[in-house]
Amino acid sequence: MPGKPLYLCFYLPEERSKELRDLRAIRPSKTCSLPEEITLIGTTCGGPIKNLKVEQLDVILKDIVAEVPPIRLTFTDIQKFPNVNIHYLTLDNEKPLRDLHKRLKSDVRLSFEKDLFPYQPHCTVYNEPKKALTPTDINVLRSAIPKQEFELKNLGIVEYDSFTNKVILHSEVELKGEKQQQSSEPKTRKAMLRSN
Repeated sequence: MPGKPLYLCFYLPEERSKELRDLRAIRPSKTCSLPEEITLIGTTCGGPIKNLKVEQLDVILKDIVAEVPPIRLTFTDIQKFPNVNIHYLTLDNEKPLRDLHKRLKSDVRLSFEKDLFPYQPHCTVYNEPKKALTPTDINVLRSAIPKQEFELKNLGIVEYDSFTNKVILHSEVELKGEKQQQSSEPKTRKAMLRSN
């Protein structure tokens, strides 16, 4: 039987990952316990993938991204989603992420849980439902945004448990633009199992 809903996330390279951890720590929130990533498919990114085992999704994902090259990006600013206390880093070039998201959503082999929000490429910095950031807080965070370009090339298949706030990485597909290499053995990263 298919397992839990599955998410697709790009994990930041280690240097940018550390910079994002430092940025989040300036104004701590529950986001501090989550991996440093950019979600491609998930709760607020088109709805998680349903009715598939990890091994099945591995095969489909490898086929879909067979010719997708690594994606180069730079963080540009901090914005806030409407009606919630969630602030995120914007990106200088959303098109490669939007194009890949669209390809995944249109693939007939994949089905998705319902999502009420349109896809917005982003990297979450702050998420605290009962405590809003002040304009001063936002300016402090804005002044510390990492500015160096980085490359996304490891697309992870993950499970997310919203009750425990834990993320488990099952598999990764490496974007090379030609031939993909992937690991199908479930594994964890230090940054992925931090929890409140």
